[in-house]
Amino acid sequence: MGGEIMSIESIFNKKHGHAVLVVEDEQLICQKAKTALERAGYQVHTAGNGPDAVSKVSTHDEIDLVLMDIQLDHGMNGGEAARKILAVRDLPVVFLSSYADPQMLDCVQGVPAYGHIQKSTGDAVLVASVQSALDLHAARMRQHAEHGRLQRVLSSLGSLFIHLSSSEAAAVIGEALAVVGGFIGADRAYCFEYNFEAGTTSNTHEWCAPGVSAHKDELQGIRLEEIPDWVDAHRRGREIWIANVEALPEGRVRSLLLSQNIGSVLTVPLVADEHCYGFVGLDWTQFHPTCSDTHRILLTSFAHMLSSFHLRETVAQAQRAAHEQVLTVLDSIPAVVYVADMQNYEVLYINSHCREAFGDIEGHTCWKALKVGESGPCEMCVNSRLVDAAGQPNGVHRYEIQNSHNGRWYDCMDRAIQWGDGRVVRMEIAVDITNAVRSREELLKSRQEVRDLLKAKELVLKEAHHRIKNNMAMVQSLLNLQAHSTHNSEAESLLQDAAGRLQSMMLLYDKLYRAEHHAELALDSFLVPLIENSISTYHMTVAPEMRIDISSDVVEASVLTSLGIVVNELMSNSMKHAFDGQDHARIEVSCKLESGSLNLTYRDNGKGIPETVLQDGSENFGLELLNLLAEQLNGTLSYSADGGASYHLRVPV
Repeated sequence: MGGEIMSIESIFNKKHGHAVLVVEDEQLICQKAKTALERAGYQVHTAGNGPDAVSKVSTHDEIDLVLMDIQLDHGMNGGEAARKILAVRDLPVVFLSSYADPQMLDCVQGVPAYGHIQKSTGDAVLVASVQSALDLHAARMRQHAEHGRLQRVLSSLGSLFIHLSSSEAAAVIGEALAVVGGFIGADRAYCFEYNFEAGTTSNTHEWCAPGVSAHKDELQGIRLEEIPDWVDAHRRGREIWIANVEALPEGRVRSLLLSQNIGSVLTVPLVADEHCYGFVGLDWTQFHPTCSDTHRILLTSFAHMLSSFHLRETVAQAQRAAHEQVLTVLDSIPAVVYVADMQNYEVLYINSHCREAFGDIEGHTCWKALKVGESGPCEMCVNSRLVDAAGQPNGVHRYEIQNSHNGRWYDCMDRAIQWGDGRVVRMEIAVDITNAVRSREELLKSRQEVRDLLKAKELVLKEAHHRIKNNMAMVQSLLNLQAHSTHNSEAESLLQDAAGRLQSMMLLYDKLYRAEHHAELALDSFLVPLIENSISTYHMTVAPEMRIDISSDVVEASVLTSLGIVVNELMSNSMKHAFDGQDHARIEVSCKLESGSLNLTYRDNGKGIPETVLQDGSENFGLELLNLLAEQLNGTLSYSADGGASYHLRVPV
């Protein structure tokens, strides 16, 4: 059995220099193992029980391995002793047992062991098992140490990138490539960026080990169509590992790599926001047969750091562009715009118009920079109105104010907004309305002057109206006086008719004088009182039944003057001549605007119009006056005598 593993002589002749603690309560077996290990070059310590073994490990730092019997006396079995030892030091433990009993093995369940050896095993197997355990432990310790070194390198790289600015990027990325390449032992480390719009890729950063030639300048503008497999792999998020460039098939990739004297190469894609924008790589000038997990982890982690920085820079550039765009928009607004802290009143931002009006006041206190003679915050400061009870923005507050700094008037719109650092600040947009205020004041002044002129004019008109009305009343009185004093009945009638017509004009004049608009008047407000006045003028035994249908349409005074004379003439004629000897008198008057015309219809149930007037057109002053007035109004007058007198006047308006 010894020949199948290694000859006992070859094992015994090796000088290992390791110290082994043999824990065995059977003296003969302990001595046998000690002898075999010492012959193989090991230093050997022995312990007869668990507590003694724990004590010796604690006091002998040179012990490198524990060969532990599972079945021990003195109240502590091998499993328990191993646990106590491992709690003190990280040592490889190899268990010894007389036979493979499941119950016996339960006591070492969960204890990290580097093997189980039966006591009947030959010396060669024992020594080989111990050496294998030592080698395995050493490999694990090397792996642990390498992992620690990797973590320290990653931490160092992370500290480089966490607060990296764009101005420092080139130097820091170069430093990081040196760290990565030096840790892995590569000859070159580099970054490439893809330009998919141009269809090219270029080397942007490169580190070379001492004595290795640089190729960055030669690796610019490489056509992507020449390396489609690389591009496709990177865009799919895959790494590329080529252990032997010489073994690649003929093609552009092989020739490109060989031209740089590359024997082996590892690349990892750079991906930001799910889009590949380049790759990082390592290469060796000589054939490098293996690529360890450490290589991959470090390069992939470095790629993630670069991608995070790239994404951060892309976002920052977009934010800067958006910020510049906002500033451009704010500067283009024809208004003063500024932002101030709502707690200490510091001016945080001003646009170009604010700078022109008040100077460079950023960093100054707003009530000192924008006002004159203030000893504290403005009395009408609106800060408290811009936020709710929770201190959150609460709409826009608008007001007008005259600035004490330059004397100009502003239409101010203030609101609370959240600033970049999270605090709530006040933004004000103030439009210069000085010219508008002056125009408004001038307009108000002009309006007042007009009101004063109109008031004076009204006084003059009232005086004129009063005098005209008095004169018309005097003329009417003279006509009535003359009518009463004459003994000629025909003359009396004519004088009374003239007085009635004058009364119609006086009534219209009085209505216009009292109306808000002197140039026009509603039909009903003029004609109805006129009709009532006509009825009261003539004393009839039985008052006529009146059927009045007059609208409230507004008509010009010039039309109403003639219309009033027409109605007065018709009423006078009916009251004097139409109802002699009749028990029941009825008069119907209708006047309204219809289809662009003023329509007056007048009817009575009296004697009607004499036949001679209708047939031979004999002279009649009343009808002649009516026709003359109709012509003056550009209207048409029609009349008939069917069951009384009927007249229809149609006037275009």
